Amino acid sequence: MPNQQNADVNAPVQLTALELTKIISEAVEAAKKPYLDPIIEQRKIKARETMRLQREESLADEAATQNACPHVRDDNTSTIAWINNYHRSLKEYHREGFCQRCGKPFKPGDINYAHFASIPTGRGGIVN
Repeated sequence: MPNQQNADVNAPVQLTALELTKIISEAVEAAKKPYLDPIIEQRKIKARETMRLQREESLADEAATQNACPHVRDDNTSTIAWINNYHRSLKEYHREGFCQRCGKPFKPGDINYAHFASIPTGRGGIVN
């Protein structure tokens, strides 16, 4: 483009087709981009960090509750609800369960699985 500092304001501007195409394509690309308000972006980042901290705290609380739970009733029967699950990929049944007080899952290979699997679950119909 010619030097327009000294040019008349009302004088016509001369552009080549390539220059006009470039200006229009840049304007269209700029119009397609969403406006990102920096204040809103900072709020989103802060909210994500808060959620991450709350999730970590919640998981820590859940782990503390599960570790403090004895998984046994007062009459020395297990609070674990057991079920035999069939695993198609392994083509075998596995006895798995979860504690009805704290929700901790028990699967074969876990620590203390054999100990809690050997504790009787009590008579049917008893809910504590």
